[in-house]
Amino acid sequence: MSTERKDRGQWILKLQVAAALMFNRYRLALRFLDGRLAVSPQDPYALANRAHVLAQIGEKDRAIADLRTLVAAHPTRSAGDWFNLGYLLEAQGDVGGSEAGFRQALALDPKLDRAWYGLGLALVRQERYDEAAA
Repeated sequence: MSTERKDRGQWILKLQVAAALMFNRYRLALRFLDGRLAVSPQDPYALANRAHVLAQIGEKDRAIADLRTLVAAHPTRSAGDWFNLGYLLEAQGDVGGSEAGFRQALALDPKLDRAWYGLGLALVRQERYDEAAA
C-alpha cells in the first residue's frame, strides 16, 4: 500500500471515528477501529482510541488489553498511553501495575502532573508513605 493511500485511509478512519463519537455511537466507532486493527493489528491510533471507547462503555479489561498491546508495540510513542494504562489498572485494583504505568509515563514526560498524582496514590495504597510524600 502506498504511503499516500495509507495516509488517506488513516484520515478517513479518524473522521469516521470522530463522527461516530460525536453522536455517542460507541459501537459504530468500535466497528471502524476493529476494521483498521484487522488490517494493521498494532496501529497506534486504532489501539489507543479503541481502548478509550472500551473504557467509556465499561469494558475496562478489554481496554487494558489494548493498552498493553499498544505500549508493547510502541513503548515510547506517548506518556499518555502509559498514563491511561496506569489509570485503568488502578481502577481495576492492580496497584503494582498502575505504579509501573505511571512511572513509565513520567519517564517519558516528567511534567505530566496527573501521572505524579497517580503514582502518589499508588504508593499510598501500598503504604509506601515516604516515597509517596517525595
